[in-house]
Amino acid sequence: MTKHPSIEELNNNYKAIEILDINDPKPFFRRQAKESSWLLQTHLLLFLVFGIWYVTTIIGSNDYTLGVKSFFGGMATLVLVLAPIHEGIHAIAFKILGAPKVGFKAKPKKLTVFTTAFNFVIDKKQMIFAAVLPFAIITPALISLLFIYPEFKAYWLVLITIHTNACSGDMIIINLMLKTKTQLYTYDSKEMMEGYYFVPKTEEDVESE
Repeated sequence: MTKHPSIEELNNNYKAIEILDINDPKPFFRRQAKESSWLLQTHLLLFLVFGIWYVTTIIGSNDYTLGVKSFFGGMATLVLVLAPIHEGIHAIAFKILGAPKVGFKAKPKKLTVFTTAFNFVIDKKQMIFAAVLPFAIITPALISLLFIYPEFKAYWLVLITIHTNACSGDMIIINLMLKTKTQLYTYDSKEMMEGYYFVPKTEEDVESE
């Protein structure tokens, strides 16, 4: 594995282009979501396609209790089953990348859950791998179940829709990686409870110091 700069080297010799407050990540996501891209548009399209498919399924069934049951059943499944699996996949990804320790941070009032490998430096390709893995595993699995057990169509559709929405933060982070043309390194500080995104300093940055 390619040796990455240390945290000290990043703080001294690189420039932080973004900071994510782990306790309140929404401002970070709002900033990054302002700039549209093919990835964010595709992700939104998937959300709309499955969401509309779900709504038309309920309308076509003429059974609105099905809508209530499937929606609340899906939400319960997301909280009790999918969210732990989703974060667990993030954790496995970090362990594959060599993180010595992985932790979880939940903010129920803000409806956010984070998997983090504190003080573990990774590059943007590794960050993309860790961020996309839950979506890449769970979404195809749910779509497969939709066709294997079509009698539970409404339930699978609501699960796919809400899980796609739950992956929005991951997609925003991936988008930051993709739009950054230079090398990028990132780590989460346990002491500051912040995530930092560093790029190499330009000549202008050095001269202005």
